Amino acid sequence: MIENNKLKSGKDQTLMRRLVIYFLGNLSTKVINLILTRLQITSINTDAYGPVNLYVSTVPQLVSIFYLEMWAGVMRFMYDENDMTGKHKAFSNALVIAGFLSPLFILSIVVLSGSGGDWTYTPYLILMGLLTLLDYLYQFSCRGIGRDKLYAVTGIVSSLIMGVAQILLLTVFKMGALAVIISPMIGSLVSITIYESKTRQLRRFKRQELSAAYMKALLRFCFPLSINAAAYFALTKFNQLYVQQQEGGKLALSQLEAANKVGLFVTLFVTVFSLAWQETAFAVSNDDNRVAFYSLTLNRYLKVLSVAVMCMIPAGRLIALVLGADSIYGEAAVQLIPGVLAGVALSALSNFFGNIFSAEKRNTPLLYSTVLGAVVNIAAMVILYGYMGLQAANLSLCLGFLATVICRYLILKKMVGVKLDPVVMWIAIGGSLIATGLFYAFPSLKIQSLLAVPFVLLALIWLRPEIRQMLTILKSRSRKAG
Repeated sequence: MIENNKLKSGKDQTLMRRLVIYFLGNLSTKVINLILTRLQITSINTDAYGPVNLYVSTVPQLVSIFYLEMWAGVMRFMYDENDMTGKHKAFSNALVIAGFLSPLFILSIVVLSGSGGDWTYTPYLILMGLLTLLDYLYQFSCRGIGRDKLYAVTGIVSSLIMGVAQILLLTVFKMGALAVIISPMIGSLVSITIYESKTRQLRRFKRQELSAAYMKALLRFCFPLSINAAAYFALTKFNQLYVQQQEGGKLALSQLEAANKVGLFVTLFVTVFSLAWQETAFAVSNDDNRVAFYSLTLNRYLKVLSVAVMCMIPAGRLIALVLGADSIYGEAAVQLIPGVLAGVALSALSNFFGNIFSAEKRNTPLLYSTVLGAVVNIAAMVILYGYMGLQAANLSLCLGFLATVICRYLILKKMVGVKLDPVVMWIAIGGSLIATGLFYAFPSLKIQSLLAVPFVLLALIWLRPEIRQMLTILKSRSRKAG
């Protein structure tokens, strides 16, 4: 028992250490995105803002679908290898598979452009997708070989350059919506260049490493991820594409996108935790006491995630003011904030469970649960949009993710014995509902700002153990650096 507790503590420390590293690496990205959001909102035409952001956020999802999320498979296969030659083999074989899949991806971009009736951005989106693919392969292979610090530093550098590029393209060159597409491409180019100079993945490419059997195994692992990505696309993008096709859809889509930007604050934590948790889950997948660790981490994650939502809802109006969303898109965008934050939280829980399935090499349940969520989302959106307008987009998305989360939890509870603490669950649900009710009951910015204070204080009290552990790790790292 004592030995198991020590092992669990060691895994916990590893997860927290990764959280610190990825937080530092991703903080700059999210801060830059927030700065750029205000500039985008004030610089891009209201009819173009929503569609171009839809394109930019959809391209990575199409990359996931048509390239089978091979980067996740690459990292998972790397964890099964002990030497660098074996680890590099995954990268080389994935690259060859990607070459054969590229025509399908290009066709998908043409269809996406046609959905908006504008093919102006098509060549840029294709190039953006190819660079995104390479960037993902490098990122995940870098993590697969244990170069966490390189990953973090590269994220900071590429994000800064991307941010500067977008500022220049919007303000100096006045490129408008096109700047939102070109700047991420520049960031990906910088990222790929840094990774290649440090890991030499392309220069180590050898034909001898290619194996039909290995590719088959990689495809077998990744194919369910691709189908899951397609279902996830239907779950997350159908609503925006549906809104775009309605009368006045471009402006409505821009209002929805402006509200979505408030969720960037919660997305920062979600992204950081997902990166750290994915590696930790893979690393402990063969341990005997992994189930206890899964359950402990789930309950801690739900605590922190719910606190983020409870604090962000009353702060939503202030953030909308800072971003300029309220002045450009008005109260219609601000009213969407609670739904946006709830959607982000449920999506995060869905992703948490998904990483456990991948760590257990049981990807088929990912497909079933995501398809269920997509069906619920699409049905709710079609039924509710005529009655609720844009609010239906968030509500149906929440219902879809809720269906996915419940399905995945029940499967994991039966499959490996993961347990959710009911006290944590009800506090999370109750606190979020109270914050939402107060948001609509007291729309004043001053009152909402005051309401944020008690939520923050309660959060600090509830999260004392997690905060204490995080501070300990930060102090330890600062001593080593000194």
